Amino acid sequence: MRKLILASLIALVSGMANAFEAAELNGTWSFYEQDAAGNVVSKKVTITLNKDGSYHWVDSFWRQNGTWSVEENRLMMSNVGSHKLISITADEVEMKRGSTMRMRKGSR
Repeated sequence: MRKLILASLIALVSGMANAFEAAELNGTWSFYEQDAAGNVVSKKVTITLNKDGSYHWVDSFWRQNGTWSVEENRLMMSNVGSHKLISITADEVEMKRGSTMRMRKGSR
């Protein structure tokens, strides 16, 4: 019984540690780095995640608008796809979708 209670508490705390909120992502972010299998590529993309659930993606080649949300620790972007959120701080976001992507607060 004790093992079951301990396992339940560990699962609860683990889930709480990774419960990301949409409010943590509101604002303008610079997607600056993508890491795949040890190959790191610099990126220059500005992504604005608006409080109303819309986003605006701007890079050197194209612009895109869509909707976004956070669901089960994933950043869901209507025209981009789903990214697993690894960590969010006031200044940086790390997420994964095949490769690891990093964003910092502010425009590029």
